[in-house]
Amino acid sequence: MRILTAALKISIVSLLICQAGCESPSTPQPLLPADSNGNDIPACAYYCPARISIMPLTDFTGMPDGQKPSKIDIYISLLDSFGIQVKYPAVFRFELYEYVQLTGDHKGKRVIWPDFDLNDPQANQRYWQDFLRAYFFSLPFEPADRPYLLEVTCTCGYGKRLSARFELR
Repeated sequence: MRILTAALKISIVSLLICQAGCESPSTPQPLLPADSNGNDIPACAYYCPARISIMPLTDFTGMPDGQKPSKIDIYISLLDSFGIQVKYPAVFRFELYEYVQLTGDHKGKRVIWPDFDLNDPQANQRYWQDFLRAYFFSLPFEPADRPYLLEVTCTCGYGKRLSARFELR
């Protein structure tokens, strides 16, 4: 009887150990920038920008005494389908709206700057900050004492438009 009880305990413990093992981590499914229904998707499509992110370093800067004009420093990160920051030729458009409360989209009066065409390698390199793996733009702007909504639109070389919003106070 003792042997049967000991064998039963050992088998139950070994069964629990086998069933309670660790799962292998699942890798996130990448977001394809191209049509995922086609079988002829090139491998490089996974490395094209799939999302755009406005980094939290973005803020108003300038001298408080008014000697130097105020500006807005914008840091933009392009992310591929795996969420990795990439450098890619694109055209960037920046729009700044006064933040309006009690409305659906919160967009008030708009300020827009000329587009930044970074399809040229030298222009692309001029705005690229390799240590941040992001683009840096410094735009002239005199902020008032109110919140703003920054909207960035990026048109990539393959025709996809990516956009992001960021609230500035």
